[in-house]
Amino acid sequence: MNSSVQSAVRSWKGSPRTFLLGRGGRALAGLRKAQPLVDDLAEALGYARAVHKYAWVDIRVRFDRTVLGPLWTVATTLLWVLTVGLVMAELFNQPLFDQLPYLTFGMFAWQYVSAVVLEATATFTQQKHFLLACNLPLMFFVLRVVWRNLIVLFLLTAVAVVFAAGFGLLRPSVLWHAPAVLALYALLSVPVVTILSCIGSRFLDTAPMVTIVMNIMIIITPIFWRKSLLPAGHPVTNLNPLISIVDLYRDLFLAGGAGAATYMTCLLLAGALWIAAAAVFALARAYVRHWI
Repeated sequence: MNSSVQSAVRSWKGSPRTFLLGRGGRALAGLRKAQPLVDDLAEALGYARAVHKYAWVDIRVRFDRTVLGPLWTVATTLLWVLTVGLVMAELFNQPLFDQLPYLTFGMFAWQYVSAVVLEATATFTQQKHFLLACNLPLMFFVLRVVWRNLIVLFLLTAVAVVFAAGFGLLRPSVLWHAPAVLALYALLSVPVVTILSCIGSRFLDTAPMVTIVMNIMIIITPIFWRKSLLPAGHPVTNLNPLISIVDLYRDLFLAGGAGAATYMTCLLLAGALWIAAAAVFALARAYVRHWI
């Protein structure tokens, strides 16, 4: 084995950070110069264990000294869904057996989406002492926010499987659609948190503005009501990207998996978000520590 091959093999060994930032990745090195986001994300992946550890710490701190712990998220959501489901079934004159699963799975999806978006604006500002004290990549904190919410979503999904089985809605196709849905949620979440965390570190008004927007979006997104109530081609259903994101998760249990159009919409949205995140991060990366 010649020396060049040996050096390449040595560069592949070790952590993901070592592999992604190794000398052999010339193509990646060129991309890294054009997109600082790739560089920072590659470095953050080397701290995957720390991301997982601190995500669990965040969850434990949130439910510190409680009896149910993270199960409070499930309990409060199910109680809220049951209450609203009874009211909505009467308002829309629909059987509770049909309305309750639709509302439950939609709320599970919305709870994840809203939590990621609302927490994203304070990603850097809430951890400013940690961020300033440690020379960690900025994407470490982004992944921390995404991963802790994914952990809660895993818990909600386990409950959703039991709920679907109880209503006779569980299909075998859930087994191969579920990993794809969760992976796509992660793919969508990282650029969203990246964009909002950078903007939120510069403009502290971002958090209340995002809160207002999300309060509006839950009304115009079919969580409580069905898209069939609106005429075909209505702007609310055509221009609201959150509909496809919610349907991606909800159809997992109601239809055994979302359709190809829903997957394609989410993939295109993810691509657009990653392009926007790369641009925003390139502009903000050098200034975030100064802003906070």
